[in-house]
Amino acid sequence: HDEIGAGLTSISMLCEQAKVKARNEKEAGLAWFDKISSQSRNVSDKLNEVVWATNPENDNLPSLLSYIRNYVSKFFEDSTIRYALHLPDDVPNVFLKPNVSRNVFFVLKEALNNCAKHSLASQIEISFKLDADNNYMLYIGDNGRGIDFDSLPPHRNGFGNMRRRIDDINGVFEIKSVIGKGTYVKIKRNLS
Repeated sequence: HDEIGAGLTSISMLCEQAKVKARNEKEAGLAWFDKISSQSRNVSDKLNEVVWATNPENDNLPSLLSYIRNYVSKFFEDSTIRYALHLPDDVPNVFLKPNVSRNVFFVLKEALNNCAKHSLASQIEISFKLDADNNYMLYIGDNGRGIDFDSLPPHRNGFGNMRRRIDDINGVFEIKSVIGKGTYVKIKRNLS
């Protein structure tokens, strides 16, 4: 909700700046319209996430994995990072509490954003495995530069937010990084 509101405010401000630039400098004005278009797509994507996350018809494992598949492919379509996505073909139609789907997805999203912005990775692997006891593991790993957790600025709370999201659904969150070799995030939980 906050991200969408901020995005719409940004679009409004960009429109005002574009009007001024278009009056004075045609080429500069056109660049502002490109920014508006990009911001509009961004807000639209966030709105789609909200709609998906709040639709009760999506509170099941097949829907979650389908959404992950679509999100990952779209996320990397213009990226130089190669990705491998491993999702099971045979997925039981298991009900998931709404907060489970939402929190798992938002942790995946945060991990992918961190990789794209900070890791300098050339490859990323995303896999979802389900065992016979209905325990699952979501793995997101990259071959980037790794993270020096001790040198992170105190205002960076993405990892803490990811951990809290998984703690809230009684899951297990694990993050491990080796400088120069990459980082992985794992989420483990039972489907029940």
